Amino acid sequence: DLGNQVDEELLKHDVRLTMGGEPTFVSIDDMEGAEWNITALSPKKRALAGELLGRLQKRFSNGRCIQICVIKMAFRRLHMT
Repeated sequence: DLGNQVDEELLKHDVRLTMGGEPTFVSIDDMEGAEWNITALSPKKRALAGELLGRLQKRFSNGRCIQICVIKMAFRRLHMT
C-alpha cells in the first residue's frame, strides 16, 4: 500500500522524520517556570535567548547580520457581546 511505499522510499534515502515542535531550549535554572511551559515569552526568556544567540553568532556567523522576528503567532477569537 501507499504507506509502505513511502516508508520504503524514506528508508532508501535515509530520511528520518520526527514529531514535535521546533527546536527549543529550557532554562536549566528554572525548568518549571511559566515561560518554559505555558507562556510564550518573558523578559527572562528573552535575555537568556539573547545570550545564547550572541554566543552562537560569535562562534558561527563570521560577522553576518542576525534578524530576529516572530515566526509563529497564536490568534485568539474575540467574542463580541
